[in-house]
Amino acid sequence: MSVRRERVIAEIENLDQAARVEETLRDGYCEVIKDYLVHWIAAEEDVATSYDKLSQNLDATSGIRFKGMASESRENTKTLKDLITSLDTLSKQRTTRIQTIRAAEGT
Repeated sequence: MSVRRERVIAEIENLDQAARVEETLRDGYCEVIKDYLVHWIAAEEDVATSYDKLSQNLDATSGIRFKGMASESRENTKTLKDLITSLDTLSKQRTTRIQTIRAAEGT
């Protein structure tokens, strides 16, 4: 069952348009999202380090909670790294599609 929606892109009518759409998907989505994820990972790592240090200056109960949040941030970095791996795969697929389209243009 498919949900009806408006088209996001115009109908692709030629090989040049196809290549440009694939390049936009790769460069405008995959690569941009990866850049954001890299920054997010850095922020999560900084949060984990800060919470570990902060936990040492808190009462035992709060300290345990902050240690737990630091651990959670480290787990978040693993999840984010997995997303980057998936985006790398999508980006490589786009590159292969672009090469296939460009090869077809030459025929």
